[in-house]
Amino acid sequence: MNHKTNVIIIIVLGILITSFGYVIDTDPVYPNIWHSIIEFVILSMFISGVLATPYVIFWMIRSKLAKKS
Repeated sequence: MNHKTNVIIIIVLGILITSFGYVIDTDPVYPNIWHSIIEFVILSMFISGVLATPYVIFWMIRSKLAKKS
């Protein structure tokens, strides 16, 4: 099974959701751009992890059921 494309889709979705969050955010801008970049990267990784969790669980259950058959 090709997981590479699925992982790329999950990462892109995480980045898109984080970008959308930054667009609708009303907090004041950080004075240092590195704080914003670090926050963006951490949030993107977190959201991608949250999105990847159901995918991994589904894949593990599916592979276990395939081995039983």
